[in-house]
Amino acid sequence: MKTSLKNWKTYLVASILILVAAGVSFIQHFIIIYNFPSVNPWNYVFMLCAFGFIFILIGFIGGEIIIGKYRHKTKQWNEKLPQDKKDQAWKFRMPLFLAALVTLILALVLEIITANNGGNLPF
Repeated sequence: MKTSLKNWKTYLVASILILVAAGVSFIQHFIIIYNFPSVNPWNYVFMLCAFGFIFILIGFIGGEIIIGKYRHKTKQWNEKLPQDKKDQAWKFRMPLFLAALVTLILALVLEIITANNGGNLPF
């Protein structure tokens, strides 16, 4: 896990995922509001939470697939996993987990702002 945090590619991929999640959430909201005022768009806080949970799900499943392929190939089901395979799994997981953490924090902050505005979205 520590080696994946030292890699700059982890932060680059996590930043791209955060921008995609925020971009899709906010752009769909503004396109629907300004072009189709009678249609009620999805709440962007809900979409940010959904992206966060999807990132966690993909990160967890992807890391387990990497470990499972190694265990299936070597037929070592109960032995301790080598450090390089642990690092490889965390190298896949870490950008997704970081992106999930940031999107969920962003959703929480926007939800707190919404609650303080009397239930009105800030944008």
